Amino acid sequence: KRGRLDLAQAKNEWLLQRSKFALFDIETTNLDASIGMILCGCIGFYGEYTSPLTAVADKDEAGLLTDRAVCLSLRDWIEQANYVITWYGTKFDVPYLNTRLLMHGERPVDRLRHIDLYYTARFKLKLHSNRLQVAAETLLDKSDKTRVLGPVWQRAAQGDEESMKYIIDHCQVDVRELGKLFERLRGFVNLSAVRYRKF
Repeated sequence: KRGRLDLAQAKNEWLLQRSKFALFDIETTNLDASIGMILCGCIGFYGEYTSPLTAVADKDEAGLLTDRAVCLSLRDWIEQANYVITWYGTKFDVPYLNTRLLMHGERPVDRLRHIDLYYTARFKLKLHSNRLQVAAETLLDKSDKTRVLGPVWQRAAQGDEESMKYIIDHCQVDVRELGKLFERLRGFVNLSAVRYRKF
């Protein structure tokens, strides 16, 4: 049994060194994708996540914000990785992105090996809250997360550039903290047990 454990740990390290991990987060106008849209999304690849790739909603020919290009960029970036890492992305980020892609007449994310650190923290740790900010404050000694301010999100949905900058910064901070938390929690994740899901 000890030998199998050592082998599993060695395999984890082998996968960690040879795989590409995408740290993924989105910011939206509503919690439901059938009503809201993605204002911005960020992907940071593990090992180089301090400056994440960022896609931002832009205006269509009628002058209205659209997230079509954001969705396509995020899908393409995710599909470059062997694993995608989120915080509560199983229930929010991934289904939201797939819903928006389908609503735009595009295919969803084609293949996905998903590590949701929310559930790692929930089942492997005992925090007073499983929010990303609490995990960062507990495990990293501090959190750089900015506050979710309703009026800022409302103004951004109407095209206000300053509000959008605030949201972009908020999203990028989430990805950076997600990367740091993965470094702390990766020992709890059995990478070889994470299976591909294909549509």
